[in-house]
Amino acid sequence: MDELYAAVANALRSGERVALATIVRAEGSTPRSAGAQIVIWETGRTLGTIGGGSLEAQVLKDASAALAGGQSLLRRYSLHATGEESLGVCGGTVEVFIHVLLPADRLVIVGAGHVAQPLARLAVAVGFDVLVVDDRPEYLLPERFPGARVRAVSFTDLASQLPLDSRTSVVIATRSHEH
Repeated sequence: MDELYAAVANALRSGERVALATIVRAEGSTPRSAGAQIVIWETGRTLGTIGGGSLEAQVLKDASAALAGGQSLLRRYSLHATGEESLGVCGGTVEVFIHVLLPADRLVIVGAGHVAQPLARLAVAVGFDVLVVDDRPEYLLPERFPGARVRAVSFTDLASQLPLDSRTSVVIATRSHEH
């Protein structure tokens, strides 16, 4: 299970969206018991299993839709031999929680002076992935920005040096607003 959680953490750090599907209830005969998990990436890659077969195929399909919509969901799957919505012949039912996990929004703070310190602390506290950049390495001490990443950069052509995407906000707090 540690392997699954490590994979989720790595995916989120890399900016990937993943779903973690967990059997939260199993009744009757089922291929796996409550607690079984599978990680599903947007690419279709998986790690782990909740039992294989048509159940897992349907969960992968539902996870793909959940990832596309950005919404977690709880679904009940029938594993009875008969019935319109049956996914197998085990005879039981399972409830699966498909938890959509999105990478944290990123805040890039340009400038590592006195304004950046409380801003970085606040942003980390509310869940941002914080990156503080400055052209003065002596200001980029990790103890000045706990929980944030720091990077020395040249302010010339700064945009090409930063991880800018739709999840990124930028605050410019440089000295004298010269850069």
